[in-house]
Amino acid sequence: MPRGNPDNLINNADLTPEQIKINTSKAGKASGKARAEKKRMSQIYAEFLDKDHDIIGKDGIKKKLSGHALLSSVMSKVLARGDSAAVSLMKEIREATEGSNYTHNLTIDNDFKIVKK
Repeated sequence: MPRGNPDNLINNADLTPEQIKINTSKAGKASGKARAEKKRMSQIYAEFLDKDHDIIGKDGIKKKLSGHALLSSVMSKVLARGDSAAVSLMKEIREATEGSNYTHNLTIDNDFKIVKK
C-alpha cells in the first residue's frame, strides 16, 4: 500500500516518456542512496563488533569485552525486559539480517501470545 493519499497517484500510462524517464531517474537515485546508507550502517556494526570495549560493571570493576560479548550481554538484558525496547531490538535485528520487506497480520497480547491470525 503506498504512503500518502492513493488518490494523488498518477499511473505511468498517463505520463509522457520524458516524465517517466525523470521519475525512474529519481527512484534510482533514491534507491542508491538508501543502499549506501544501509551499507554504512553495516560497516558501523561490523567495526563495533570487531573492537574490544572497556566496560565498568555494577561492581565498579573495569573489564574488556569483545563487541560480540558486549552485544550479547546487552541484547539479553533488553530482551529479558519484554517491553517495547525488546520489540524494537528484535525488529532491528530482523531487518539487519533478513531485510524489511516482511509484513504479518498477527495480533499479540501483553503476554506475547498470538491472539488472531
